[in-house]
Amino acid sequence: MAGWPESAPDPVALGVVLAAGSGRRMGRAKALLDWGGMPLAAWQARALLVGGCESVLVVTGAEHAAVSAALEGLAGVTALYNPDHRRGRSTSVRAAARAAQGSDPAILCNVDQPLCHELVALLLGAARASPDALVICPETDGRRIHPVLFRAELYPELAAVNERSQGLRAVVSANSDRLLAVEADPAWAPPHFNYPEEYEAARAARFGRR
Repeated sequence: MAGWPESAPDPVALGVVLAAGSGRRMGRAKALLDWGGMPLAAWQARALLVGGCESVLVVTGAEHAAVSAALEGLAGVTALYNPDHRRGRSTSVRAAARAAQGSDPAILCNVDQPLCHELVALLLGAARASPDALVICPETDGRRIHPVLFRAELYPELAAVNERSQGLRAVVSANSDRLLAVEADPAWAPPHFNYPEEYEAARAARFGRR
């Protein structure tokens, strides 16, 4: 690929977890919330690895030391500190895109939308079957869900996103002509939570009351 050194190894699939937020509405960093007996950041990394990503990048910010510690022992997982995390999620997307060079494709997910590895495998399978698609999104019942897969061709666009342009949405919209939507099992749709009561309800629905 243009711009890569001739000695570069074959590209590998990368998983990216956006986990830099302080969790202001939650009252604590979501990356450290318990999910299935482990911090959410570790859950996301494991799901990406089991689903087929060869490596995972967890973009941290608030609670960097604690989140990094939660990832210790996970082979292929790297914590990347984003010093500009207070300026919005787009800063984490830019940091990840710059660090992703040499990987293709990349699956981007939010730390507060717990994944199942089947969804990751679905996206990677679709990428292998449809090499011309630059963006691949899962959907259920006609509604797009997370995470989203991007080809390396779009990394420069990801590295230029900002809050004013709606971040990832702008990149997806600009490349809608080469977007592939793949139908996913509705049971694979990740929950999303911003407040403690939403988190507790989602955890109870997934694991039962404890």
